[in-house]
Amino acid sequence: MMAGLGLGWRRFLAIGLLLLPLLASALLVVLPLRQADRQTAALTELEKHVEQLEERLVTREQVLAELRQLERLADLDPRLMKAETAAVAGAALAGQLGRFLQEAGGLLDTTQVLEPVLEPPVQRIGVRLRGAIDLEGLRAFLHEIESAEPVLTVERLSVRSEDLAATSGLVLTEIIVVGYTRAGQSAETTGERGAADAG
Repeated sequence: MMAGLGLGWRRFLAIGLLLLPLLASALLVVLPLRQADRQTAALTELEKHVEQLEERLVTREQVLAELRQLERLADLDPRLMKAETAAVAGAALAGQLGRFLQEAGGLLDTTQVLEPVLEPPVQRIGVRLRGAIDLEGLRAFLHEIESAEPVLTVERLSVRSEDLAATSGLVLTEIIVVGYTRAGQSAETTGERGAADAG
């Protein structure tokens, strides 16, 4: 078959046959190198992904640590009410407010512990108090609330003076006062508790 080809073609085929082993050897070297490059790129991408996951994990751990620290601080914070449950905290607050009102010269009618409201990291414990007091006593009562510790805030204050003459200089007062406890305490009060007669 080679004898039927011209001299140029025979040389070309001879060179081609000589180059075939070289090309095969080159492919055997190049293909693994390319495969190694692809594996290296995939490994680099995987390492980046792992780093991103580790960064997210560190961030999550930092957040959890901050939350744990906040909980520990909340346990020690003197501005927060200390009680086993929200119901106990509400009863203690109602008693405290009743004493404040009586010390200011007022007459306590009723107290009502309101449903606690969760506002992480604290929960609000509210008490509605009704009574009668003169204006000077009302100022003293509000001052006691403002300077109390744990911290108390007045959420609503209503004063009615139409019964002023009938009550010998006293005004009818309704006030909602809020204290704060750590949010982890169980809220046993569900719905508003019935008004308890303090007289």
